[in-house]
Amino acid sequence: MDNRPRVLIVDDSKVVRSTLAKVIRSTFDVREEADGEAGWTAIDGDPAIVAVISDLGMPKLDGMGLLARIRNSPQPRVRDLPFLVISGNEDDDTRDKARAAGANDFISKSSKGAEAIARIDNLLRLVKAKHDLEASADALKVSDDDMMWDRPTGAFTSSYLLTEGGKHYSHAKRHGTGLSAVSFRIDNYSDVEGKVGKAPAEQLLARVAKLVQETLRAEDSVGRMGPALFTALLPSTAAEQAVVFARRLRERLDSARITHGTEAIRIRTSFGVAAMGHDNPASVEDLLKIAGERLEKAAAKSEEQRAAAPMDFGATLQRATGNDVDLAIKMLDKAAADRASEVLDKLGPLVKTTCARVGIDLQEFLFLLQSKQ
Repeated sequence: MDNRPRVLIVDDSKVVRSTLAKVIRSTFDVREEADGEAGWTAIDGDPAIVAVISDLGMPKLDGMGLLARIRNSPQPRVRDLPFLVISGNEDDDTRDKARAAGANDFISKSSKGAEAIARIDNLLRLVKAKHDLEASADALKVSDDDMMWDRPTGAFTSSYLLTEGGKHYSHAKRHGTGLSAVSFRIDNYSDVEGKVGKAPAEQLLARVAKLVQETLRAEDSVGRMGPALFTALLPSTAAEQAVVFARRLRERLDSARITHGTEAIRIRTSFGVAAMGHDNPASVEDLLKIAGERLEKAAAKSEEQRAAAPMDFGATLQRATGNDVDLAIKMLDKAAADRASEVLDKLGPLVKTTCARVGIDLQEFLFLLQSKQ
């Protein structure tokens, strides 16, 4: 069996076919057909054909008709075949039309072997280079997708979220608008994975990501930053709004359940929130770092403290009860921003006692008061 590349020669003249076949047969396997229809049948059914040499004037289907079928084929193998026109006495207009229709080159009926082979070789190299370039582009496209999307969850990858976050940070800095980051983690993910297995645990992460995405606006984005760690970026969102978003998301996640056999498995989460305007991040990376530090601080709390203070950002103060807390809030709400520190000095002991009771620090208490004014 001849494994050499096969060249199809289509011409109604047996003499022309034999002449051309003789000069290229040392390098290529050759197939001959006498008209365009027969040539098309050969091309359609013979995947070994790598190039076509065709006359223009032929019965049944002429060379231009054959060329049109080739270039309009839905099969890339056929559509990209190099097409050389056997030139004779054609005028310039005919040659121009052939080139416009997709002819790659012209070869004389009296061409020497070396010239014909060189022309075909050059065309085959060009076709191979084109295919290699397309394959590289496809591979690059897949790589870009992998850089953008975390396939198990459908969230952004950490690198892409940082890229998008950098744009949001620059916009917020330039226009004085808000930007908040809400980081959250499924703290018992390793336990869940140990009980139900890796595949069901990843399905759980996908459900979590979908739940988060359903709560986001079009301009918001969420990325997977670690095995069970996610961060949502909320443009044009002030700190207080981000806390409300985080609390609602926490409630939804806490109410979610997965069942393995007859056992219901509860999700346990920790949250951290950071916001431009409240914090002073030097970059989006710094903003995410602050949110991550608050998440870790929240995760370190006992179960009792976590139940009372689900987020390390002062949010629990809004849910606290007791006359002392209510009184402090009412009094400080009435204070002007430039007198907040003066009022705080007068209520210092009460505030410190309140903060200690609900498990937050003084800075968080001050943030809440500032964002309520």
